[in-house]
Amino acid sequence: MEVAISSSVLFFCVVDLENINYMYQYSLKWFKMLFKQAVMAAEKSDQYQQRVANCIIGFKKKLYTDVCKTIFDKDRMLFAFNFFMKLQL
Repeated sequence: MEVAISSSVLFFCVVDLENINYMYQYSLKWFKMLFKQAVMAAEKSDQYQQRVANCIIGFKKKLYTDVCKTIFDKDRMLFAFNFFMKLQL
């Protein structure tokens, strides 16, 4: 449940980028592919809570770096702020 809630918040954070610049359009298909990659690459653990934490952290890092690669430099700080604020809510 924790992973699903965190991921849905992050998806809408990425979708909000379209309000900054119409060129920033990300699909749910892209987001799901990125999520799968991050979960597969996340550090394994025998403990359920640790595995969930590893998946969430790994996905946040992967999403942030991949989005930052695709947006203009001038918009990265705004994205970082939005990313942080959405996660704090």
